[in-house]
Amino acid sequence: METQTAPQAILKGVRQKRAWLTILVVIQLWLFTNGSSVLGRQFPSIPSPTLFYIVFMMWPLIVDKGLLEELLKGTPQEYVVKFALGYLLTLPIYFLVFVTLLKAPPNVLDYSAVWPLFFLQLFFVAPAEELFFRGFVPRLYNPEGKSWKIYAGIASTNTIFTGSFVLADVVTSVTFSGFHYAAYGSNAVFAFIVAFALSIIWTYASRVKVGWPFHANGERREMGIAFTIGSHFAFNMCAFGILTGGVVFGS
Repeated sequence: METQTAPQAILKGVRQKRAWLTILVVIQLWLFTNGSSVLGRQFPSIPSPTLFYIVFMMWPLIVDKGLLEELLKGTPQEYVVKFALGYLLTLPIYFLVFVTLLKAPPNVLDYSAVWPLFFLQLFFVAPAEELFFRGFVPRLYNPEGKSWKIYAGIASTNTIFTGSFVLADVVTSVTFSGFHYAAYGSNAVFAFIVAFALSIIWTYASRVKVGWPFHANGERREMGIAFTIGSHFAFNMCAFGILTGGVVFGS
């Protein structure tokens, strides 16, 4: 089998029929969330976060049938276990970072806004962003398009030291970090670095293969986005100050 260099693998990936449309949608989503921050208030902002994230989730499931088939293999029990594991394993780390290292200041948050924010993050924001950025966007760089395991165009090996694998993960994580421009502010360099690092970690965590008790028949499959949704949700709860009393992105 012919070995591809990193640029060749990426170029082959973006030449797929679905690639240009996917790139267009990514740009549209970025403008939808950040347009008013970059272009001024006359640019229309998000009318409804719930509607936005529903569309955000529907696009990958409509376009990528392989991804949909893979996600439908997961049972509710499997999702709950993996979500809980992602949440419980990473929450103590986030909590210590926010409270001890960053000494996050108290966040001004009305009590009446806590539960709406909680459910918005739990059922809309974390699932949609993880599905899109950990389950869908990296497939853009998979020329074969046969698996949602996101091996970034690597046909002969899945080693993390393969150039195209690393390059695709970097591009995806830069996209994820840039998606949050409006939330962080143009000067919050640290926030962008944190988002980029988390994206890399979550991407690799989603590929860790596990068996029992996560899968009823004992087969070994990837942790997938169920794990990263739990971890993403834990981070957001700390970032918004619901669990920590402060926020890291103060700018």
